[in-house]
Amino acid sequence: MCALEKEMAGKEHIDMNNAAAAVMPKKRRASVTTEVLRRLAKDKVAMLGLIILIILVLASVFAPLLTPYSPTSTDFSSVYKGPSLQHLFGTDKLGRDILTRCLYGGRYSLSLGFLASLVSIVIGVVVGTMQFQRLIAGDRKNLLRIGKKKAGSCFTTQSIRPQKKLHQRQKKI
Repeated sequence: MCALEKEMAGKEHIDMNNAAAAVMPKKRRASVTTEVLRRLAKDKVAMLGLIILIILVLASVFAPLLTPYSPTSTDFSSVYKGPSLQHLFGTDKLGRDILTRCLYGGRYSLSLGFLASLVSIVIGVVVGTMQFQRLIAGDRKNLLRIGKKKAGSCFTTQSIRPQKKLHQRQKKI
């Protein structure tokens, strides 16, 4: 008999199984983020894609440090040159380095993506706050009506309605 069982044996009203469970620390459940990262780490293809994505983002962010050329400067002596050590992706019809233009284009695309995300977050917070204030103020009937209208618009598409009207017009003629 272990020490815990000896200690608990004198107390008749305590079940031994419950006593052992009460003494042992409870196992913490992993958070959703931890679980997602654990599953991602197991998937080799996903990890490869993540590494490539991180490399491309870092290359785009640090483009001025990686390329000696300007994305807009032209060099007419290097028109349509193929890939070489000097120009890894070659040059275009104006002699501009294609790798430099790709990296700077990636910077532009990333900044637009972040800006679009920021605008959508701001709009969502403002609209959500307004709806929450209506709920707090007691305008529950109007809020319910708006909610039904928004939920209904999620299940219908705008392209179906004109087609039905056009079909009805053709039947009348």
